[in-house]
Order: sequence, then structure tokens, then C-alpha cells
Amino acid sequence: MVSDKREFVRLDVGYFDNPKVADALEASSEAVLLHIASMLYARQHRTDGVIVVRRLLRKVGAEQEDAKLLFHLGLWHDLGDGKAELHDYLDHQESA
Repeated sequence: MVSDKREFVRLDVGYFDNPKVADALEASSEAVLLHIASMLYARQHRTDGVIVVRRLLRKVGAEQEDAKLLFHLGLWHDLGDGKAELHDYLDHQESA
């Protein structure tokens, strides 16, 4: 039997019940999509949780305000130079 070669991220079944995610969802469903897309991007490109914000904004059609919300809620940490790090990414995902 051939094993599945696709990449995956771990997403807790209680993801939407996380207080930070619930706050984001209340403010902007696009921000939540942006957060999930950032996890997928980090895994696909093996960045250990570092993402390029503008690429993801463009990819999911989100606005800068959605990114600001993720920073404000602590789901992303600003690394400067247009990059962000996902909060606790390596606590839940495999390292590159």
C-alpha cells in the first residue's frame, strides 16, 4: 500500500472554541481564514511557523485589518519586515 505523501497540519477539533479564535471569528471570518491559511503555508513551505503576511493576504483575499487583528489577539507575532510567526506553532506542528 502506498502511503499518503501529502502534507498536513494539526488542527484541534476545538479550534473555533479557542478564546482567541472565537474573538477573531466574532470580528472577522476572513481573519480566521487567514490564520488557518498561515498554518497551511508554514507547513507547505516548512518555515517552522514564519509567514510572509502580504502573500497570505493576497492568497485568501483578506485585508490588512485582518492581519492586525491576528497580531492584536496574539495569534501572530510581528517579526518585522512583513513577516510574522504563528503563536506556539512548533508546540503543535512538526518542525521542518
